[in-house]
Amino acid sequence: MPRLAPSLFRRAAAVSPHVRTLLPACRDIQSAANELRWIRAHVQETLALHRGPKLSGEGKEARVARLCAKRGRGVPLQYVLGSQPFGRLDIRCRPGVLVPRAETEAYVMHLADVVKASLPEMRDQVRVVDFCTGTGCIALGLYEGLARWAEAVDVTGVDVSEAAVDLSRENLRRNVDAGVLSPPSEERSITFRREDVFDDAAMRTIPPCDVLVSNPPYISRDVWTYGQGQMGYSVRKYEPKLALVPGDSTPVYEGCDHADVFYARLLDVARWLRPNILLFEVGDLEQALRVVRLVKRHELTGQAGCELWRDWPDLTPQEDEAQRLEVDGEDLVVKGSGNGTTMGIATFLQRVVKNDAMKEDPPEVYGWRVVALTCASCFGGMLFGWDSGAIGGVLAMEETQKQFGYFEASVAEKSTQDQNIVSTLQCGCLLACLVTPYLTDKYGRRWSLITTGVITIIGVILQAASAEHGTLALMFVGRFVAGLGVGAASMLTPLYVSECAPRAIRGGLTAFYQLFIVTGTMLSFWINYGSLLHLSGKALYAVPLALQAIPAVFLSTGMLLCPESPRWCAKQDHWEKTRAILVHLRGLPGDHPYIQGELDEMSEQLEAERRLVGDATAVTLLKEMWLIPGNRKRAVISFFLMMGQQMIGVNAVNYYAPQIFKNLGMSGTETSLFATGIYGVLKVVACACFLTFVADSLGRRWSLIWTGFALGLVMFIVGIYGCVSPPVEGQPIPPFGYVAITCIYIWTVVFQLGWGPCCWILVSEIPTARLRAMNVALAALTQWLFNFIIARTVLTMQLTMGYKGYGMFFMFGGFGFAMALFVYFFIPETKGLSLEKMDELFGVTQMAKDMGDESNRRVGSVHEQTAEKR
Repeated sequence: MPRLAPSLFRRAAAVSPHVRTLLPACRDIQSAANELRWIRAHVQETLALHRGPKLSGEGKEARVARLCAKRGRGVPLQYVLGSQPFGRLDIRCRPGVLVPRAETEAYVMHLADVVKASLPEMRDQVRVVDFCTGTGCIALGLYEGLARWAEAVDVTGVDVSEAAVDLSRENLRRNVDAGVLSPPSEERSITFRREDVFDDAAMRTIPPCDVLVSNPPYISRDVWTYGQGQMGYSVRKYEPKLALVPGDSTPVYEGCDHADVFYARLLDVARWLRPNILLFEVGDLEQALRVVRLVKRHELTGQAGCELWRDWPDLTPQEDEAQRLEVDGEDLVVKGSGNGTTMGIATFLQRVVKNDAMKEDPPEVYGWRVVALTCASCFGGMLFGWDSGAIGGVLAMEETQKQFGYFEASVAEKSTQDQNIVSTLQCGCLLACLVTPYLTDKYGRRWSLITTGVITIIGVILQAASAEHGTLALMFVGRFVAGLGVGAASMLTPLYVSECAPRAIRGGLTAFYQLFIVTGTMLSFWINYGSLLHLSGKALYAVPLALQAIPAVFLSTGMLLCPESPRWCAKQDHWEKTRAILVHLRGLPGDHPYIQGELDEMSEQLEAERRLVGDATAVTLLKEMWLIPGNRKRAVISFFLMMGQQMIGVNAVNYYAPQIFKNLGMSGTETSLFATGIYGVLKVVACACFLTFVADSLGRRWSLIWTGFALGLVMFIVGIYGCVSPPVEGQPIPPFGYVAITCIYIWTVVFQLGWGPCCWILVSEIPTARLRAMNVALAALTQWLFNFIIARTVLTMQLTMGYKGYGMFFMFGGFGFAMALFVYFFIPETKGLSLEKMDELFGVTQMAKDMGDESNRRVGSVHEQTAEKR
C-alpha cells in the first residue's frame, strides 16, 4: 500500500484533527470526513440511550477522539461502531466474527429476487441453508426478503465458530425486537447451528433445502501472510483468520486449490441437501473460474447452469464489461457491474422430480438396484401389452382366417369369432385375479411372479401349436391359460413395485409397468408388420404368437435375481429379513435413520391395523375393505379408475387398431399395420415422458383431470368425422379424415400422460398394507372385466353404432369427460407420500388411534375397579 503524502495530512488537519487521525485507514479526506460524521452520530445515539449522568461537550469529544484513534490504527469501522447496516437490518459486529461487506448485501438482495422468479412453485415453502454464516447477515437477509413472499420460510445458518453462532442469534433477537423481522413461528422459522461443514454425520442432520448459499473461507495462506496487493493490513490484523482462510487441517481434494477446498466440500454436502440453487461468494475472477470448473466436474452439478455475478449483480454492465465469458468451451452469463474484487457464482440445478420427499430423502435410495428390480418385474406388464398388440394384427391377416376356417364367413360372423378369440384371454385374467390375492399373501410376491411367467409360457406354446395345426379349440385353451398368467401379473407387478420403491419416485417406478405394457404393444405391432412383409404360410401368424413367450421368460428369470417385497416380509413378522432387503435396495446401512424410519412406519401401520380388525381372514379382510369408510373409499376409487380406464377406449384401440385405421379410410392390411406400428411408438415415447417428468412432479390427480378432458375432446372429434364426413371405400381419405387419424395419435399420447400409468400407480399405492393385495386384485379384476366387455363388443359396435361405428367414439369421449369430473371431486393427491401415510390421508389412522385410546381407557377402568375391590 503506498504511503500518504505529508501535504495530504496537512489538508486533513485543516478540516479537523479527527479527519487527520482517520486518514491512514480511510486513505482520502472525503472518506475520512464521512467516517467522522458516522462516528459522531454513533456517539450521539449511544449517549441518548445512556441513562447515567450526561457527558459534557468535552466528554463527548474525548469519546469521538478515542473511536477515531481506534479506527485510525486500522480497526474495521464495523468493530468501532459495533454494527453494520445490511438492507433493512442492523447487524451487530464484534471482533472474532467477519464483518459483512456491501457486496455480500448486494448478492443477498439479488438472490432473493432470483428465488422469487426462478422457484415460483416453492412459494408454499422455501428452505434455505447458509453455511459459514458469521454474523448471520446472509441468513437474516434472505429470511427478511423471502418471508414477505413465501407462505412458509425455513432458514438455517451454520458456522463452526461458537462466537459466530451466538452473535447470529443475538442479531436475530435485535432485529425482531426492532420490528424489522417477523418473529419466528410455525410457518416462518430461522435457526443457527454450530456444526463443522467437514463432519459428515453433522451435515446429514441438516434438513434438505431449496437454496444453499455460502461465503466461506476462500483466501490462500500466501495472500493472508503477505497480502500480495489483494488484502489490506487491517483485515489481516483485526479480522478472524478462521473466517477467511481454510485451516491447515482441512481435507485435500484432488485437483483443487487449497483456497477452494470449502467449495469442493459444499458441492459434496449439496448431494445430501439437494438444493435447486447454489450461491458461492468468491474472491476474484481467477478464483471464480476455478470454482466454476469444480462445479462442472461434480456429479451433482455437472449439467447445471452457472452465472457469474460481479460486485453489484443488479446493475447494468458498463460498455467495457463483458456479459458473457467462455470457460472450457462453455459460455457463462456474467451479470452486474463492478471492479471484480468480489465475485459470486450462482448454480441452478433443475431436478426432474420435484416433491418434498425427494428433498428429504438421502440420494442413495435412488440407486440402480430398485430400478433393476422394477424392470425385471415389469416384464409382467409386457405380457399384456405384447398380447394386446399381437392378437389384433394376427386376426386381421387373411392367412389366419383361412387356417381357422372362417375366411369365407360374413362380416358379422368374422367379428363374433375374432371377439371370442380375443376375449378368452380376459376370462383367464378374471379367474387369476380371484385366486392370486390369496396365493401372493401366502407365498409372497416374488415366487408368485416367477410362477406367473411359467404359466404364460405354457399358454403361448398352446397358442402357437394351435396356429400350426389350425385347431381353434387349442387356441381357446392356450389363450385362457395365458390369461391366467397375464391376469396374475397385472395385479402382482404394480403391487410388488410399489412395495419396494422409495416414496419420492414410487409414481415414476410404478409407471414403468405402463411403459412396459406399451413397449410390448409397440414391439408386437412391428413384429406383425415385419411378418407380413417377410414371412409366408403358417409362419406368418405362428411366429408373432410364439414370440409372446419372450417377456414371460425375462419375467421368470429376472425375478429369480430379485428380493422379496420388504412389506410382505414385515407383514409376516420377518423383521430381520425386512431390514436386510431394505439395506440392499436403499444402499444404506441398517442403522441409518431412513431405514429405521421405514421399519417404524411399517410396524406402526401393521399394529394399527391389528388393533382395528384383528387377525386377517378372507371374511375379515372383505369386511375391513367395505365396512371401514376410509378403506371403502379406496376400494371404490380403485374400481372406478380401472373401469374408466377401459371405458375411455384404450383396449378398443389396442386390440383392433388395424381395423379402426381401415374404418377411418386407410386401405390394405399392410398400410393399417404400419399405421398401428407408428401408434405403438408414440405410446412408448409418451409414457416414458410421463414417468420421467410428470409422475412425481405434476402428480397423479391433475394428470388424470386434464388428460380425461383432453381424451374426451379428441374422441368427439373422431366421432364427428364419422358422422359428418365418413370415408368411402376405394376413395382417397378426405382432409377431415387425416384430422381424425391424427386425433387417434394425439389420443394415445394424451392417454399415456395420465390415464395409462396413473391408474396403476394409484390402485397400488393407496390401499392399507393388509388390503393392498386384495385392493389391487379388485382393480385388476375390474380392469379385466371391462376389458372383456370391450374386447367382446367393439367389433359389434363398429357394425351397429352408426356408419363404421362412429357412435362408439362419442361413447368413449363421454366417459373421458365423466372420469375427469370423478377424479376432480373424489381423488386426493398422493405424490411424495409413503405407503404408510395413505391411511392418514384417508382417515384410517385416526380411527385406529381412537380405537386404541378407547381400548386403553377400558383397560384403565378395569384396573381401577379391581383396585377398588381390593
